[in-house]
Amino acid sequence: MSSTKRCLRVLLPLLLLLAGSVQAATWNVPGDFATIQAAINGAAAGDLIIVAAGHYEEQLHVTTNNLSIVGAGIGQTFIDSPASLALSYTTSEPNYPIVFVDGCGGFQLSNCTVDGLGRGNANYRFQGVGFYNAGGALTDVDVNGVMDTPFSGAQHGVGVYAYADDLLPHAVSLTRVTVNGFQKTGIVLAGDPLTATLDTVAVYGQGPTSVTAQNGIQAGYGAVVTATNCTVADLHYTPANWAASGFLGYQADSFALTGCTADACMVSLYMQDSSGSFNGGSVVDPTYDGLYVYETGTLPAPGSGKLPLPAQILTENLSYQRRGTVSFSVNGSSLVGVDGPDTWGVAAFGYGTVSLTVSNSLVSHWDYGLVAYDYGGASITTTVNNNRLLDNLSFGMYANTPAAQNAERNWWGDTDPSDQVGDPSKVDFSPWWNAGPGTSPMPLGTNDSIQAAIDLATPGATISVAAGSYEEQLEIAKAISLEGAGEGLTTIVSPTALPLHFTTSADNYPVIYVHDT
Repeated sequence: MSSTKRCLRVLLPLLLLLAGSVQAATWNVPGDFATIQAAINGAAAGDLIIVAAGHYEEQLHVTTNNLSIVGAGIGQTFIDSPASLALSYTTSEPNYPIVFVDGCGGFQLSNCTVDGLGRGNANYRFQGVGFYNAGGALTDVDVNGVMDTPFSGAQHGVGVYAYADDLLPHAVSLTRVTVNGFQKTGIVLAGDPLTATLDTVAVYGQGPTSVTAQNGIQAGYGAVVTATNCTVADLHYTPANWAASGFLGYQADSFALTGCTADACMVSLYMQDSSGSFNGGSVVDPTYDGLYVYETGTLPAPGSGKLPLPAQILTENLSYQRRGTVSFSVNGSSLVGVDGPDTWGVAAFGYGTVSLTVSNSLVSHWDYGLVAYDYGGASITTTVNNNRLLDNLSFGMYANTPAAQNAERNWWGDTDPSDQVGDPSKVDFSPWWNAGPGTSPMPLGTNDSIQAAIDLATPGATISVAAGSYEEQLEIAKAISLEGAGEGLTTIVSPTALPLHFTTSADNYPVIYVHDT
């Protein structure tokens, strides 16, 4: 073999190795480029653009994968909206974002402020940051002023909008992001299969206003959204024709909230045709209701029967998701109202199938603490256990459903909760706690007798009978289930006299008389 061939064989792997280890470039603005967009145009996938403190009035268009833009800090590096935005993406209409992330993945924007400067009048469907069929992350970013001047009822002005309609998976994350001074909705996450993760995100609305029904964070149209330690505040529409919402699930596949707070919102959490959870969260100073879990069923566009529909962000060209059945859970949360008339703390209602679980939570100072309401043809199932349901004006829990709702083992604020439920045959509240959580031991209260519980029960109900001896004759004329604490623990003892009987060839006197079921 010649020395030339041997040399070529050695050099070829070396060249391939060097080609695979090309380092991402770092570009400075100003310095290497005069504008951020010029740096974006000159960058390759994986490059880093460092932007110095200052104001940069430009619309950014990002189409390169894994591009990072890092500013000098919030309140130091500003990406300001031009008076007129040229580039857009179309959903049901064109949308005009200041930072437009278009069809790429892995984009990162950090340490800066995106400011709309109230220039929405010339940019209908104005957005701060828009992800269109794209993925990426915002970290330590403020988004301000995405609105008209003055603040108006035009249905646009979204701080951060992630929208996917190409049926491909996209992932978006927001960490330490604050949205303020928006017009319609702080953050919208829409599309299937879009996945979004939010951590320490805050959205602040206009407060009570008759101008437009604002929303804080909206998850919808099949999106899967996880939010941790997020806050929405000051969202209240004063007219009665739309509902402003703090956290809005609108046809979301899942909206999971952990450690989140809704402060001074009209409806703190409005979950329409959306499944999810609210764990370790707080509802503070609400201007109306706490949590709605509303399923529209098969109706084309029903109203809620309690409040108007949520004022979700426009009507988009995305298919309707999850119509018919939803499930939602609340655990370890505090939902405290302000004693307003006809206010609901936690409600499962509508026309479809709703499964709601509430546990280890405080629901207090509403007119109705919990509500299970069938608006027609619905299947509403609530499991409400081990909660504090205190100081609610009319009832701790109310239900109009055909089947009784499970509200056992709750502390209702006193040792006789029978006056805390609207219709005892609709709310199975026995047994109940005779003291609040933290009392040791926690005494368990029950109905005075098994027969009293039977009389209150509706067909299909299960009656749990605590350990003890019960001297009574039972009459059962409905399809129910009796469950004791165990053989030898729960005993039904015949009284001296048995007034109820049935006759065959002679009179028969059973201790448990079951008939007509």
